[in-house]
Amino acid sequence: MVNQSVPQTTREAGQPTNPSDLATRAFEEFRSGLYRLLLRRLRNSETAEDLAQEVYLRLLRTADPAGVRCPQAYVYRIAFNLLYEFRLRERDRPMVFDSAVVEHATDQLPDEAARPDEIYEHTAQTREFEKAVQQLPPMQRAVLRLATHHPLSHAQIAEKLGISVSTVRNHLYKAIDHCRHYLAAGSASARKE
Repeated sequence: MVNQSVPQTTREAGQPTNPSDLATRAFEEFRSGLYRLLLRRLRNSETAEDLAQEVYLRLLRTADPAGVRCPQAYVYRIAFNLLYEFRLRERDRPMVFDSAVVEHATDQLPDEAARPDEIYEHTAQTREFEKAVQQLPPMQRAVLRLATHHPLSHAQIAEKLGISVSTVRNHLYKAIDHCRHYLAAGSASARKE
């Protein structure tokens, strides 16, 4: 029996085995389409040219050009990877501002941030108000909380608590009056200190 073995090759006829051959052929063949793709994605001709050159350089660094079955797909995969890397770098790059423009813009805007002393004062007032509310009878406290924390109408509060609308008004008036006197007495004693 005659052994007629067919030589096994891993590459097709005409496929480059040298990285520079692969890079040159693929780049020449797909350059215009590659540039259009990069330009469409980046909207900047200089950056598109730079990334196209980087695709060429990465093609030159291909370790196994014979393993590249579809040069077009390989070129476009490199291009998409470069686009992804470029966008990551752009996102992480600190923005550069013209300090004079920024300073002028900040001068025009009002400072809406609360100062530490205002925050402390507001927190202290809130604590005092909560102390006043805790001293209210349960029904007055419930009516006040429903009116302030859950902006319900008097009719809705009356329905929810099973009382009349006039009773809701009465409880709300008494609760507000109690809190007003409590806070006034607290601020008067604070001024004496």
